[in-house]
Amino acid sequence: MKVLNILMFDLKKLIRDKKTLLFMILIPFVMIVIFTNINYTNETKIPCGIVDFDNKEFSKEFIKELNNDDIASFTEMSEEEVVGQVQKSQLELGFILPKGFTDDIINGKVPQITLIKLTESPNSKALEYSLRKALVRMRTNEIIINFFKEVLTDLNMGDDKATLEALTKNVDKALSIPNIVTVEHIKFTENIKSKKNGNKLTTTIGLIVIFLMMTMMFSSGGVILDEKKDYTWYRLIVTPTNSSIIYLGNILSTFVKGWIQIALTILFSRFVLGVDWGSSIPALMCVMTVFILSAAAMGIFLSTIVNTNAQLTSIASLAVLCTSMVSGCLWPLELQPEFMQKIAVILPQYWVMKGMRSIIDNDLGFEAILRPSVVLLIISIAFFIIILAKERFVNKFLKNT
Repeated sequence: MKVLNILMFDLKKLIRDKKTLLFMILIPFVMIVIFTNINYTNETKIPCGIVDFDNKEFSKEFIKELNNDDIASFTEMSEEEVVGQVQKSQLELGFILPKGFTDDIINGKVPQITLIKLTESPNSKALEYSLRKALVRMRTNEIIINFFKEVLTDLNMGDDKATLEALTKNVDKALSIPNIVTVEHIKFTENIKSKKNGNKLTTTIGLIVIFLMMTMMFSSGGVILDEKKDYTWYRLIVTPTNSSIIYLGNILSTFVKGWIQIALTILFSRFVLGVDWGSSIPALMCVMTVFILSAAAMGIFLSTIVNTNAQLTSIASLAVLCTSMVSGCLWPLELQPEFMQKIAVILPQYWVMKGMRSIIDNDLGFEAILRPSVVLLIISIAFFIIILAKERFVNKFLKNT
């Protein structure tokens, strides 16, 4: 009953504060409009440099063939320029075609191409594949044309330039077909088929998670600090009301405010903007509800170790951004080192992202959020226990001094 009294008191105070109430209602609409309309597609090719020491017709054609690829653009330059621009991260990779490159290809030898890159270059494998693909295509072209030249020579037609030109043109045309077959990419996550694009989805959900977590932590921690500032907190402490009841009341107050924002966000985006939140909105609401509870508990925990709202804002912002990056909110978790992926498992953002993506990306329901919800609930309870333990320790220490 006392918990409900604290909850109702905070809600009445919110209703009286018209500006804060208006901000709380409008910010979800603004947030979802911005996040769902960010264009994450990047059509810019990866910049690469290439040094042509061979400087023959075949090497020139090879560079042209590389530039037909959709992944990267290759600019011919000197070795010094390539090395310098790779070191300054102006180029992703640099390739050096050695002298005798063409002769090695003609004689069936394997040419040695030097690759210049930074050790942490994430696109090196894809670009190496593009280089090999272009080389195989040109080598295949040469083999086919040389074979038919020999056939024409045997037929006493080796001097027929028109036939040779037509042959070369047809071979080039046949080998330049972009897609011989259409490949459907299917990604399996925990034996569930993924049907939608992952990168844009990950970033959009991640931004929403970051926004909600910051809002909940600022709100829950700010309530405690404001009450301490105007001495409401200390008046409550001297009453028979247990401190656990006071903290629980503030957590529930923040939880209700956050739940209202989530409901407005999902309903507005679903029925006005047409955002696809998957086939089970109730399951989505459930996992986000438990996430709000954990974020509110973390915010109140921070309010017990800081003294001002400015300190809360700076520490919470830094903590949320750092942990969100580790949790895979801004990029796919698979791109991170293995030890960072293990750290992510203990963070609440990881579990809410896991649950939300299972619902939205894989069209699953409550069966997909059971484990994430339980873990988030455990995190919430753990922080609540830590808050109470710290409060009792401080009170015991003050009594003894």
